[in-house]
Amino acid sequence: MTVKVVKKVQKHKGRGTKRTVMKTVQNDSFFNFFAPPQGELTTFRTSAVLVQLATAKNHIFAASQEFFSHA
Repeated sequence: MTVKVVKKVQKHKGRGTKRTVMKTVQNDSFFNFFAPPQGELTTFRTSAVLVQLATAKNHIFAASQEFFSHA
């Protein structure tokens, strides 16, 4: 469902022989959103960035509480 098969024909430069190579490639799909990323995660967050994220989260939470209290 989220994988497609790609066929490529490779030609030898000297002899002219051909061979078919089949490769599976991940297809664009909504379900790939839930798949974990491949490879190593190289994100590094400093304490200053974590403080900024926490502050932003608190502002968003406060704004949502204010919005829903007036509804």
